[in-house]
Amino acid sequence: MNRKRLGWAGCLGLLLASGSNCVIGAGLEISLDRAELNTLLRTAAPYQITVKTMLFTEVLTFSNLRDLVLEEGKLRIRATCTGRPAPIRAEIQAEISLVRDPESGKLEGVFSSLPVRIPPIGTIDLKDYMPRLEIPALILQAIDFPDRSRRMEIQVRDFRIRPAGIQASFDLRFLPDPPGPAPPPGTP
Repeated sequence: MNRKRLGWAGCLGLLLASGSNCVIGAGLEISLDRAELNTLLRTAAPYQITVKTMLFTEVLTFSNLRDLVLEEGKLRIRATCTGRPAPIRAEIQAEISLVRDPESGKLEGVFSSLPVRIPPIGTIDLKDYMPRLEIPALILQAIDFPDRSRRMEIQVRDFRIRPAGIQASFDLRFLPDPPGPAPPPGTP
């Protein structure tokens, strides 16, 4: 007799298609170890920023991300930095710390150190030019089915950088999408 198992993905699909509101999990946790993080970070490369000063504008490209080091609340990673129009090629080490913004209470990744040597100018710490990396507290994603739309909500409860990897805990809910605006009168 040929039996098929309905795995967690199949159960999730049935719940999504059912049309009912559902909480899939409260207090779910995910962990990414160093190897998984290395793979994830490599998919983000190459990454470009534009550095503007009163004297020049330089486009820097970061590639070849490697040598990830995790500590409590921060990470360090090496990368190759190339530039244009100045022909920069440097090996850099970025350090990103996890901090809570005192005004908004949001969790953010902040570059604590990102020095790069630009030959005509000298060494510049790019931390002042890098945007803060916001860790969203709520992630919303629309999911379309042929007969209805659903909304997935991920409520991030906790996010930590540990020596063994990154850990996050969250709640996951699926809700019907709110109805769109009513069609104008006389529309079929």
